[in-house]
Amino acid sequence: MSYLSKTERKKQILDVAMTIALDDGLNTLTVRNLAQKASLSVGLIHHHFKTIQELKCEVFMQLIYKNLDISEIDDNLSLTEKILLALGFTESEDELPYVRLWNDAEQNSQTSPEFNKVFSIAIEEWHKSVKKILESAPLNNHYENFDDMAWQFIGLTLGLEGLVKFHSHLFTYQYMTQLVTHLIENKIHQRV
Repeated sequence: MSYLSKTERKKQILDVAMTIALDDGLNTLTVRNLAQKASLSVGLIHHHFKTIQELKCEVFMQLIYKNLDISEIDDNLSLTEKILLALGFTESEDELPYVRLWNDAEQNSQTSPEFNKVFSIAIEEWHKSVKKILESAPLNNHYENFDDMAWQFIGLTLGLEGLVKFHSHLFTYQYMTQLVTHLIENKIHQRV
């Protein structure tokens, strides 16, 4: 273990923790697992983070800010495709760990008040990303509030994901994408 400043060491811990969260899921992130993969002592990790929950919260938010960065979205995509991507409807293998991350975070938010606050912030950031995409598009004769539209898209996405848990044979990924695509196109073309 080489000497690093406090800031550099914390960044090292976070980088390894983010890798674990994306590779194996947020719920597999334990101090012991992190210490082993980072080749650090458990005590050193506790020196930088009081609790594993504090670490998970920070890891989740850093990954979410990265995931919601709309500057990374291809400008050549249609407005519908951009919104679908921001909502998590993608067949890209790169995005699947983020879907699991959101699901793990939702579970954590139900058992931890600290994580619940962070999860609420993440949902608000998600809303801002979808709204920015809507605002960036030239929508002629469009009178609906972009805040409301973004919440409707997110609400539909979360609702359909909830239904998948109970009726996975009915709600395939393709069917969910079709439903959300239909709503987006109707909304942006003022047919709803």
